[in-house]
Amino acid sequence: MDIYAVLWKEMKDLLRDRRTLGAVVILPLLSLPLLGAVTLAIYKTQPISFAIVDGDNSTISEEVGRLLSQYIEMTAESSGQKASISQFPSLEEALRSKGLDYVVFIPLGFGENLSSIDKVAYLEGYKRADTAR
Repeated sequence: MDIYAVLWKEMKDLLRDRRTLGAVVILPLLSLPLLGAVTLAIYKTQPISFAIVDGDNSTISEEVGRLLSQYIEMTAESSGQKASISQFPSLEEALRSKGLDYVVFIPLGFGENLSSIDKVAYLEGYKRADTAR
């Protein structure tokens, strides 16, 4: 049997029945954009929460933390979202906090490594696994 003949027959049957046409074509055309708009509205109203933990406590790490906070706020604002940034005294306390989406940790020795020629300075980033962001 020719597959195209069967496909043509089924398409004619679908076009004949108006309720099936509405359920198969028109309903998804209306509901999927609406679902996307609702999801986008939910994400825009919930602020993304960050924590910056300065484990080095040097002047360089404080400046990097301040610049990082400004960068996060500018990036969130340019994408139409809000960001809340908080400071925590220890990494463990920040990771135990339930309301955070991301944690940025400035490790001990960061300022010395950043100002050195032969050492590597790095930041540690943590993302909470139970958030969709």
